[in-house]
Amino acid sequence: MSDDAWLVNNPRTQEFHDLMVSAVQRCRAILDQVEATLATMPAAAQTKGLIPWEELKLAWNNDYNEMARRIQAAQQAGVNAHEAYHWGDRTSVQIMS
Repeated sequence: MSDDAWLVNNPRTQEFHDLMVSAVQRCRAILDQVEATLATMPAAAQTKGLIPWEELKLAWNNDYNEMARRIQAAQQAGVNAHEAYHWGDRTSVQIMS
């Protein structure tokens, strides 16, 4: 009997992990495009003369940073779950061997 005879064959786990990584990358790309668009606003619109713009830009920056933090946390949670699954597989092989 081979060492991997007890491995759980669940290709959907890898497929789901890859899907999650792809979704996180798409979210980052969308946020980066929005940020790049906002960065091209005329310099005059970013002066203190236009208080509403300054307040909106500050709110956007805070929200953008929070979204980026959550996206990173979600990606890390996915990686951790994926690694835990594989750890369980490896551990079960060791126990059954």
